[in-house]
Amino acid sequence: MNKPAFDKILLAIDGSLAAKAAVGAVAHLAAPTGAQVVVLHVGNLEKRARDGEREEETLIEAHLLVDEVVADLLAAGVSASGEFVNAADGNVGQAIERAAEAHGANLVAVGSRGLSDVAGLFETSVSHRLVADLDCPILVAGAGSDPARPLRRILLAVSNEAESDRLADLAISIAKPARSSILVLHVLAHPTANEYFSYIEPEEEAKAVVNRTIERIRAAGVEVAGKIKGSILPVADEIAETVERWDADLVIAGSRRHRDLAALFVGATEHELIRNAHRPVLIAARSVR
Repeated sequence: MNKPAFDKILLAIDGSLAAKAAVGAVAHLAAPTGAQVVVLHVGNLEKRARDGEREEETLIEAHLLVDEVVADLLAAGVSASGEFVNAADGNVGQAIERAAEAHGANLVAVGSRGLSDVAGLFETSVSHRLVADLDCPILVAGAGSDPARPLRRILLAVSNEAESDRLADLAISIAKPARSSILVLHVLAHPTANEYFSYIEPEEEAKAVVNRTIERIRAAGVEVAGKIKGSILPVADEIAETVERWDADLVIAGSRRHRDLAALFVGATEHELIRNAHRPVLIAARSVR
């Protein structure tokens, strides 16, 4: 249970504020655990976007960006190396996935522009693609995340008993070396227009899920508390509100790993959570069925 959940992190950067937030989150994750970080910049030497305008990116600029991030991580006590990949076809997500496989990464970190599922259909959402395609945990940070925030408080969002143990172990592997405290949050399920049947979750079931998770975390020697919330707002909004009230530094959650089109019909809490939480969100590995 005390074994690190990941020892090789692939950190994809592009020079944006969201990428800088991802760098900060990775530094706080990797330094206490001793994980190795590969800094990857997938660029386009033909054209790139900056401040709404298109301009050329030179090879020197691309390598300087990687070198700066690697230097920052090394200064933070993280073992880091870097590489640049040219993606003239603009398929950034695919390049990141290939690099993750090549390096044997068991965590991929990236910044997010905070696109909705609708916008993600028309504009390429790299973070949405990675969540849908990769089986390993994905760390996503938005531009609103503060890269300097240490991991003092981790909010762990659990939805059912089937995922509670693996989510608890993931949270423990981060919280214990970082000496963080954990808040286990369960939002009571409620029917929505996107669901095919109506189900009202008994509060006893919710308490059982939270208590089971708390017991597992407490047994590992990590400070933990629990909370159950009624779902007046959408689940992602309820989680985001608790993040603000409790002043969490990191959110850990499970995921059904939907693509954007599927998310429009069945809902993708993780996509909305990434947009609304204003903290780095760690989506757990895909469950094995």
